[in-house]
Amino acid sequence: DASFGPYHITQWDSGNQVVMELNPNYWREEPAIKKIIWKVISESANRVALLKSGDVDIAEGLSPEELVNLDRDPNVNVVAVRGNYEFFIIYNHLEKPFDDVRVRKAINCAIPREKIANDIFKGLAVPWQSVIPSTYEGYQEYDAYTFDLAKAKELLVEAGYSDGFDLPISYSEGNPVLEQVAILLKDTFKELNIDVTLNALPPAAAADLVLSSTCKFCFWMDAPFLPDVNFAIMIWHKSDIASDWQNYKNPEVDRMISECNLVVDSQERL
Repeated sequence: DASFGPYHITQWDSGNQVVMELNPNYWREEPAIKKIIWKVISESANRVALLKSGDVDIAEGLSPEELVNLDRDPNVNVVAVRGNYEFFIIYNHLEKPFDDVRVRKAINCAIPREKIANDIFKGLAVPWQSVIPSTYEGYQEYDAYTFDLAKAKELLVEAGYSDGFDLPISYSEGNPVLEQVAILLKDTFKELNIDVTLNALPPAAAADLVLSSTCKFCFWMDAPFLPDVNFAIMIWHKSDIASDWQNYKNPEVDRMISECNLVVDSQERL
């Protein structure tokens, strides 16, 4: 029953639901909602059906296609806001061919970000210039990678991969967005002689693979929960952080992040 927020957990049915009720010791004004029942519904189609029938008030984790369709329903209110949730790719920097920065740059040039955002995410996603969310103070637009297969081929030739290589793309199954992106990259990478194998894994297995820091090329979705640009960089790029799942090691980057961590003034950190 421990809690410092407006609610405390009164029931935890693992894999089924969590019930939260008002915390009698909450120090601020009592919320209008007295009880929250958080149901675990694994299939997004079932979440949509429950929402349409009125059996649930809020549903999350829906596909872009489902959101577009729900937006046409007069009985459903779809709320879209710019957030900090990011979809990104993890390369294993310790494993060939991604130990070569030219290969990593080539892949960056071969990812059709705008097509992914507009066609797969149905315009509900915005390509960022880095791992820093575009909603964070200090985020800057700059000349990042643009889709350029000719440049990608040039870089691969420089790196000695003119004949391409085999590439497994690992991701969590049951997520249609991830599968669509994987299929798009498989088709796109053919132009670079990269032979892609789709490796859809159960969600727990996909998470274990990423957290083990042994994944060669994985899709991941996450968010830096503190609205601070240095934190957003640190959790993915500092070599002694547990979430450096890509095995990125750069002493100069480590030094700059550590120095920023000691600066209290947010404007000075920027």
